[in-house]
Amino acid sequence: MSWIPFAVRKLVMVLLPVYAAWVAVAPQVVKWFPQLRESDVQKVAVILVGVVVSLDTWAEIACVGRQRHASACQAVMRHLVRRVLEAYVRDAGRLAPQAKVRANIMQRHWLGSLRITHHHNMTQHRDVAISFRPGEGCCGRAYKERAAFVADYTTHEGEPYNLTPRQNKLVAPDRKWFMCSAILSEDATRVVAVLNLDSDTPLAAADDESSRGRLAELAVRYARELLPLLDPKEASA
Repeated sequence: MSWIPFAVRKLVMVLLPVYAAWVAVAPQVVKWFPQLRESDVQKVAVILVGVVVSLDTWAEIACVGRQRHASACQAVMRHLVRRVLEAYVRDAGRLAPQAKVRANIMQRHWLGSLRITHHHNMTQHRDVAISFRPGEGCCGRAYKERAAFVADYTTHEGEPYNLTPRQNKLVAPDRKWFMCSAILSEDATRVVAVLNLDSDTPLAAADDESSRGRLAELAVRYARELLPLLDPKEASA
């Protein structure tokens, strides 16, 4: 809160009602109640204005305090989510040491689409702006079906996900596979977010199923760690 503009605004809020009460309200009240003196009515009006403005001022200061506290908590949560994504990428990268592995989290936007809210290793990629509707693409399907899916573009397994032309333009062309895992609430009744992982190196050809299994285990593990950070009320569930 900038205190100078705040003080000026509150001063104006005091002066205008006081002036109105002094010039217009008090004389009208005296006309209705001749037994009252105009000076007394003016004093009462000024006191009432002062009380109302004081209460409003304290309420606004308390509201700003709560907003600052909430903002600080959100910053801490974002930092923790980023650290978890870093660990996820690091662990997944051990399966292919030369790979460029990236991770992101997509959550439901108020317009209904899934959009990236947290990411790691994606700072210079245009697909940060990509979005999906539930059921659309690998990520949208993971959200809709509350499960995990792999789109492997080296074996044409990515084709059934049918991206739109705009999404195809936004997807980084060097990605060889995407793994999208739904992050479910503790009671599994709703999807909190979708955890995505991708790489520029194909899944291990010699032991493909084993690689997918280990990736799936990692996804489950990190989804559990991310759940209370993305939805704090789940922390006490």
